[in-house]
Amino acid sequence: MLNRLPLLLVFIVAIASAAHAQRTGPPTTAQLWAAKLDDSSAALAKGEHQKALKISERLIREMVDELGPGNAATKFFGLVLSHKAIALAGLGRKDEALWFWQTVISLYPGFAKSELSTFGEAGAFLDRHRELRTPIPAAERKALEKATSIKPPSIVKRVTPVFPAGAQHFGVDGLLIVNVVINADGTLSSPVILKSLPAPTLSYVALDAIRKWRFAPALENGKPIATQFELTINFKL
Repeated sequence: MLNRLPLLLVFIVAIASAAHAQRTGPPTTAQLWAAKLDDSSAALAKGEHQKALKISERLIREMVDELGPGNAATKFFGLVLSHKAIALAGLGRKDEALWFWQTVISLYPGFAKSELSTFGEAGAFLDRHRELRTPIPAAERKALEKATSIKPPSIVKRVTPVFPAGAQHFGVDGLLIVNVVINADGTLSSPVILKSLPAPTLSYVALDAIRKWRFAPALENGKPIATQFELTINFKL
């Protein structure tokens, strides 16, 4: 199975195998997570997307409760989100898949180079969306709105993210700034993180909450249009 997995994900399988081989006592949390990622990789390789989604969502909940800051934590968490995105794409939930895939690439740009072709059409779909769009600077966007008489969007539904227990434990807080597209129907898409947070779980819960926000869309000559918008989430201990 290993030679069929994307190179970026192979080391997780190796970690899991080593963890099982060297275990002399109760497994550590990291060992348990690695083993679950191994199971998720196997499910994705077999096209068992619902199973892989269930595993990845359970892992995300556990990591939100326990994971702290750092590059290694971001990369590990990014792997789990990649699994979730592939599973969602395989299940036909493409808007959600793109949101989490673009979250991964924003958090850890190296994931854009990962090999996804072994995951069939689900991988091919994400492979076609490796490039993040270029956000329009806020000042330029406001000048454009003024010059063209575009009425900016306004929020009608806000979902407040829950401060992750793991980040609280490690004393991590800060600001997340993200540029999103507010579509003509008031939904959000295409997140690009402009300022990330020290712990990947903070960025994740913020973006997952933002994904559920709804807006009265921007109007041009009275007609709804898609527009870019910057949102800021402030986590304070």
